[in-house]
Amino acid sequence: MEPPKMESTNRKRIIAFDILRIIAAFAVVWLHVSAQRWTNTFPSLEWEIRNVYDAFVRWSVPVFVMISGALFLDSSKTISLKRLYRKNVVRIVVAFLFWSVIYVVYSHLKKGQWDSIPFFIRLIIQGPVHFWFLKMLIGLYIIIPLLRTIVAKRRDEVYFLCLSLITVFILPLIWKIVGYLNYDLAFFLRNTTESLGLNVALGYSGYFVLGHFLYNHQFGRRTRMLIYASGFISFVCVAFFTHFLSHHVNRAEIYLYDNLNLFTLLEAAAVFVWVTSTCHQVSPSVRRYVISLSECSFGIYLVHYLLWDIISSRIPVPSAWWLLLFIPVFTILVFALSYLVIRVLRSVPFMKRFVL
Repeated sequence: MEPPKMESTNRKRIIAFDILRIIAAFAVVWLHVSAQRWTNTFPSLEWEIRNVYDAFVRWSVPVFVMISGALFLDSSKTISLKRLYRKNVVRIVVAFLFWSVIYVVYSHLKKGQWDSIPFFIRLIIQGPVHFWFLKMLIGLYIIIPLLRTIVAKRRDEVYFLCLSLITVFILPLIWKIVGYLNYDLAFFLRNTTESLGLNVALGYSGYFVLGHFLYNHQFGRRTRMLIYASGFISFVCVAFFTHFLSHHVNRAEIYLYDNLNLFTLLEAAAVFVWVTSTCHQVSPSVRRYVISLSECSFGIYLVHYLLWDIISSRIPVPSAWWLLLFIPVFTILVFALSYLVIRVLRSVPFMKRFVL
């Protein structure tokens, strides 16, 4: 999900970002629906179907980070530290705490017993499982002034992206592959590279800067086709190698599902470039619906996991080939209900301003 957007007075609304937010929010819901029972059903046909569906949308969260990077690192916008913290950081913190309370209360009502107040507070601060994104987002907001300095010069931006690509996405993948062949060698190589302390470009800052770079760089048709092909091949690789590795170790192997993974990076870049290169405008009759869905994307992310849990407990999961239809239909249902809930809540001024 993409965080509350910065207001822009220097640039017209970028409809491509609205479309990206919508499909990324839908992909997040799809991911959580397909991930249900993913570990417990291995090995089975159900697991194989969930594996393919899950691999198909691994790009969702990175794309949200890339949208934020393209907007917040835009040199035509002035961002003061005071505005950054008061408007953006505080809003994320408030949303986190508010919805975390909702989720914790719901979980206690569901299990029919209440924990002690200290443990209750601890659960609120910890937040539900998918709120890791909000914590990561706060960290990215804090270093925005530094990242804006880096992207001010194209050479520094490219250097930072190369450093991030090597240290975050390529080397860990190599050590993982080596580890399957020789664990001791992989352990030695990983510790050697980590001892260099090249962690300035670690985490999601690489995606943040990549969003700015891709949006402000013009690609020829051949290059775009290469990016799209690499994204599709990466999806196939994630599905296939997750299947292969899982059967090799005789358990559901989740490594290639990580957002900080080379294949995920290529998938995210392909989706981002495809939408920003092709979706420049929509008809006026469609535009208002696109904007409405886009403006609710943050809220959809916050509430969809709650609605998914409520609905999934009442709808039996079909087995085998019926899952091919069930997962898309169930995703549409949860997404639509989440949108309707957020639309209603956004009509309440307090909710719209501080929580959604």
